[in-house]
Amino acid sequence: LGRQQVYSQSFFASPAMLRRGLTDYAVSAGFERENFTRASNDYGRGFASALYRRGFTDHFTAEARFEAADDLAGLGVGVSTAAPSVGQIDLAIAANRSSEREGALARASWRGGGRAFSAGVEIEAASAGFMRLGEARDIAGARLTGIANAGADLGGIGAVTLAFAYAEEATRAPVETISLSYAPRMAGQGQLYLNALYVTQEDSYLALSIGFSRPLGIDASFGARAESDARGLYAQLSAQRAPPSDGGFGW
Repeated sequence: LGRQQVYSQSFFASPAMLRRGLTDYAVSAGFERENFTRASNDYGRGFASALYRRGFTDHFTAEARFEAADDLAGLGVGVSTAAPSVGQIDLAIAANRSSEREGALARASWRGGGRAFSAGVEIEAASAGFMRLGEARDIAGARLTGIANAGADLGGIGAVTLAFAYAEEATRAPVETISLSYAPRMAGQGQLYLNALYVTQEDSYLALSIGFSRPLGIDASFGARAESDARGLYAQLSAQRAPPSDGGFGW
């Protein structure tokens, strides 16, 4: 009849959130992998872990985690809340204890945005005695880490992303990285991206890379990538095809 009605509604979707009344849980047990990429079939102490998550409301999810390995035991809790107006906020704390040491960890993150712009930030701090399941006992992990990123959809000319990361360890100088990526619109001809990465530690270096990928039918793809940094030029070509869903081989 020549009339038109337009409905607009804000929403926020996240794989970390659970609908009211839903639960997600996992129980694992095994042996820690040691000397990965250096020795075959090298396993150490046994471990067990359990995770339980529940959606208390459509906007609030809580979780609890337990880990144990020989004389190490750890417990952690976390909450996530999300709404279209504020984005998603995650908070978590954890603590563990062994006969040799004990420690604690805290993490906070936020991410949000809209159709044309998105951003996120995450900060994690751990005491010197904190140790994750699977970490080498004689190697201290990062004590303070921070990540921030922002992305913008530029419409017909593509999308750009800026990211910053910081990691501070007890035995090494802090590491800072800044990354700038650009992906132009290709109108169905494939995907092209350009990336510049600047790393600052005891020595600083700049790495530039360009890559291209294109689907070959519905189950195969082709990719090419080149990167240049202080060590020289690196190039890679790849092609792959997934195995058919009804059986067969891929390559």
